[in-house]
Amino acid sequence: MVNKITLNIFEILEKIGSAKKKADKIALLKEHDSFGLRTVLQGCYNPTIKLQLPEGEPPYEPCE
Repeated sequence: MVNKITLNIFEILEKIGSAKKKADKIALLKEHDSFGLRTVLQGCYNPTIKLQLPEGEPPYEPCE
């Protein structure tokens, strides 16, 4: 039995972003299909999903 290495969401998105052809990007999306990846992509691109963030720049205080 071979253990398959699971990539983090950001690693998958980096691989997809570096792919040159649309067909390669589609193949990577299918290969790494997961609930987490789908959730992130829906949050970014589904216009019916409204995030509960204040208008304008999000509140942010840098750490010391």
